[in-house]
Amino acid sequence: MKKITKAAIAGTVGAALLVGGAGSLAFWTDTATGPQIDIQSGQLDLGTVGTGTWTIQQSAAGVSPAQAAAVTFAPASDKIVPGDVLTTTVSVPVTLDGKNIKAKFDVAVKALVAGNATATAADTALITALNTGGVKVTKINGTAVAAGTTSANLTAGATVPVEISVTFPWGTAGEFNGAMLGKVKFQADYTLTQIPVATP
Repeated sequence: MKKITKAAIAGTVGAALLVGGAGSLAFWTDTATGPQIDIQSGQLDLGTVGTGTWTIQQSAAGVSPAQAAAVTFAPASDKIVPGDVLTTTVSVPVTLDGKNIKAKFDVAVKALVAGNATATAADTALITALNTGGVKVTKINGTAVAAGTTSANLTAGATVPVEISVTFPWGTAGEFNGAMLGKVKFQADYTLTQIPVATP
């Protein structure tokens, strides 16, 4: 065999070894599959808001200590008069589940509306009187809130107590006579909104 032929055959064999006979270079390779990891999302939720217990006390100059002490008030049967302050604490179930969860908890006291199917003049006058005295959030989660503040930032789920007060002002002589036998409905809305965990 001629030298040139031998050289050609050797070159062909070398190329075949490099290619591996399957059209690819013959370097080594391997694969492995990692374990499956579960990733779960948390949640943010407000539960059913119950009806809180109401108390009533007189807030006016010259009242006796007995009158000034808060006592239980039954909205369905008891009546209010000028100088009274009603207070209720409502328990709001809050669920916050997440490594970096934080939420703003808002309380919005809705506008008072007439308690009768057709608003009477007394209903309207009582609404005016109570709005004058103030219907406001006083505490959230056990902490007093500043005037005009209706929210708090939460980092953990719990049953959050919300204290709300309704004041029938003493007024001047005869100022709220038109509110006698009036009837109104009170209600509050609660909102939970996620915020960045770094929010103070």
